[in-house]
Amino acid sequence: MSRIASGNGSTSTSKATKSSAVSTSLSAPADRFAIPEAAKAHTHEGAKAFVKFYWQTLNALDRAPQEGVLPRFGASDCESCRLQEKAGKKLVAEGARIESKNARYSNFQVRKDSTPDSVIVTFVQEDDGSTRIEANGARKVLPPVNLAVAARADWNGAEWKLGASGADERP
Repeated sequence: MSRIASGNGSTSTSKATKSSAVSTSLSAPADRFAIPEAAKAHTHEGAKAFVKFYWQTLNALDRAPQEGVLPRFGASDCESCRLQEKAGKKLVAEGARIESKNARYSNFQVRKDSTPDSVIVTFVQEDDGSTRIEANGARKVLPPVNLAVAARADWNGAEWKLGASGADERP
C-alpha cells in the first residue's frame, strides 16, 4: 500500500499504498475527513467509493501528517491500517511529510468474488516520484510508484471499514 505503511520503500502484498489529492493541514480537525455520501452506501459502488476515499485520506496524511484519523476508517484487525497509522505517527514525531508528484489512480474495479458485505476493490496507483521533506527542510527523493493495489472493504452493519489491503509492483 502506501509509502506510509512501507517505510517509504517499495511495496509488496503485505504493505500499503497512497492516493490522490485531498487537502488538509496539521491542525485540521478529524471532521475534515468526513466520509462522502457515496461511500456510505451498502453497495459495491459504495465500497468502491469508500476505498477511493481511504486512499485520498492516505495521500492527505502523507502531505500533512496527523495522528488518529485512520483508525476511524479501518477494521480493528486490519494490519495494513495499523502499519499506516504507525508510520503516520512516525512522520508526526519526526516533523516530516511526503509530497508526491502527479499521483494517479485508475481502473477501480470490484472483484467478482466480492460479497455484499466484503468487497474487494482493485486499482492502479502511479506517481512520478515523491519527496520526503524532513523537519529541517532536508529532502529525499523517492522513486516513482507503479502499483497494482487490492483493498477489501468490510460492511460492519452500519458503515464500510477497510479490512485489508496490499500492493504489488507492476511491470
